[in-house]
Amino acid sequence: HITLGRVKSESGINNLIKKLENVNFEPRQVSINEILVVKSVLKPSGSEYTTLMTIPLQT
Repeated sequence: HITLGRVKSESGINNLIKKLENVNFEPRQVSINEILVVKSVLKPSGSEYTTLMTIPLQT
């Protein structure tokens, strides 16, 4: 699980993408079999997570 950013609006998505384009990550070797796009909603009872999209990756 890696959280790359939190977005509250469509313009926030564009801002996140621009910021990520300029980030340099140190190389790491890991196995990833899918990417999930997840929406979280903070409620008094705690966060509620909904998977919006699953992108399977070929191995």
